[in-house]
Amino acid sequence: MNFTAVAKRVLEECVALKPKERALIIADSRSESNLVQAMTTMAEWMGAHVITTIVPWKKPLPHGYLSWEEPSERLWRLVAGSDVVIDYRSELVALTQAIRSSDRSRLRILYMNGNMDYQRPLILEEDLREMSKLGKRITNAVKEATEIRVTSKLGTDVMAELIQPITVTYDDSQATEPGTEDYFPGGMWSTAAKDGTMNGVTVFDASLYPTGILRDPVTVTWENGKIREINGGPQAQQWQHWLDSFNEPEIYSHSHMGGGLSKTAVTTGHDWEDLITYGAALFSGGNNIYHGGKQGGQSHFDAVLLNATIYLDNEIICKDGKYLI
Repeated sequence: MNFTAVAKRVLEECVALKPKERALIIADSRSESNLVQAMTTMAEWMGAHVITTIVPWKKPLPHGYLSWEEPSERLWRLVAGSDVVIDYRSELVALTQAIRSSDRSRLRILYMNGNMDYQRPLILEEDLREMSKLGKRITNAVKEATEIRVTSKLGTDVMAELIQPITVTYDDSQATEPGTEDYFPGGMWSTAAKDGTMNGVTVFDASLYPTGILRDPVTVTWENGKIREINGGPQAQQWQHWLDSFNEPEIYSHSHMGGGLSKTAVTTGHDWEDLITYGAALFSGGNNIYHGGKQGGQSHFDAVLLNATIYLDNEIICKDGKYLI
């Protein structure tokens, strides 16, 4: 794939870069250098004032790509002085206090995963406009609901009350207006359940972070918003050992849930792509401050099941992985 085409989509469609704007591209030592160079060159060609900074690679803990580690003072000064920020690293600043508590009314921020293969088909083939339309319809429906239920043919059947006031978001790779931030590739809607209300069973057949692609389903039983039991084969045991390693009770509590919107994404074992797969359902545990909750801690997980059926107040909006809305 021509990295110039990827850079063009990022700068023109995803952030709508304009001449004379101040653009900051943040990469790390393991980011694809050809893509970094292509974005830098194209931004300059478009007439923007560009700063590209390369920071040392860090192992992305405790989560796959979102970090609670605060950016350095130098990096934050660069961010604060920009109109557009493209954060293309293995560890992103989306959940840091510097970002969450700052005045972002002027900024446009696009997060790109430094561990992702940006030569995959979904990078250029996804219809971002159609994804955005679907995301808006779903979020509007969620805002009007009080309960959510998810089932699947493998045995998932879980229900929860939605947090009030309802916090629901979707990402579609569009950070084109001041005060917006998004992800590329995008394709996920997300909301949170009221604390202590999630009950039932989820049967994950796609992937778990950090286990990867599942060879056999992993069954999780939820009781009053907390994981009470995990069943399955060796991967289930491996995953439970990872959860225990944090020594944080929050990791076993519901964080947020949502679904995938991307028709070109497939299950690869990469957390980012798996959770945006069209018709998949996402369940997470651990920190949920970002999603409107009050649950802190330094731990977080994502788990994905395919071909979900999703109800909002008993009305089906997605049946066996196909949206009806």
